Amino acid sequence: MKEYNVPCSTPFNPISIAPDDETVVLKVGMGSDKAEFIVPIVALCRSSDYFESRLLSRTDNLVPESLLFLRESPAYFSVYLDFIQFGELRHSNLRPKADSIAYFRFLIELFAFAGRYKINRMHDALLAAFYLRIFTTHDIPYACIPYVYQQTGPNSSLRDMIVDIVVNVGDRWDMKHYQHQMQRLFLVDCMMLASQDSIARFTKSGDEISAWLEEKRDKICEQYHVHDIRKFDHMRTNEEGVEVDGDDAQLDDSSEEEVLKRELAKLEAIAEQIRSELAVIEDMKKLRLES
Repeated sequence: MKEYNVPCSTPFNPISIAPDDETVVLKVGMGSDKAEFIVPIVALCRSSDYFESRLLSRTDNLVPESLLFLRESPAYFSVYLDFIQFGELRHSNLRPKADSIAYFRFLIELFAFAGRYKINRMHDALLAAFYLRIFTTHDIPYACIPYVYQQTGPNSSLRDMIVDIVVNVGDRWDMKHYQHQMQRLFLVDCMMLASQDSIARFTKSGDEISAWLEEKRDKICEQYHVHDIRKFDHMRTNEEGVEVDGDDAQLDDSSEEEVLKRELAKLEAIAEQIRSELAVIEDMKKLRLES
């Protein structure tokens, strides 16, 4: 089977690492899902503005021996570290024969991860992988679109791309089947793009769909790639996923127990809000019965 790629004006080159480069230990995850990675500091700083700021732009000029990321998955860091060393996205969920839903959901999670830590070249590779899966299979992941919107911000390039694909080459019956699962914002984004560009939806033939996908493949780099985060369009600066929580910025001094306490406190606050809303609903029911 022919292998396709997304043409890129500035292809990513794996980061060279010397045996004597200074390292830092990344402690990732909690409980049974945790791991430690010993990583050259130069590799982190050259690939991520977040790590450059965290490790090199410190007022005390001291580089910590370890960093804690207790709420992250070791799987994300494993893919990230493989990528900066080999230039490839490696994981069982990302194999060509992997289940389509698992493939796209994992890519979406990695995309949000790359956004949180400003790993712009991994961001490019994930966008390319997402698009190429659709390009080679002509299988648009409608079931995963709600997850795209959950994991990304309003200016996300991944949102832009999936909306563009659905509006231009989407299937009427697939949209009808999945529309009850879609966020209203996605449907609004689709209508706005179709109206703005005067696109007649669901009218292309098979050959026209293939031609559009081929043309789009050649434009991915120009439209979405981030070769230098400092030159990134201001509208997309914080586009991908949720920003790193304030707790994460201080995790060097936090124990796993303290993080769990904070998480439980957040859950209790949510539960209390739900209880209050249910109480209001019950009061409204009683008023209706009395009337």
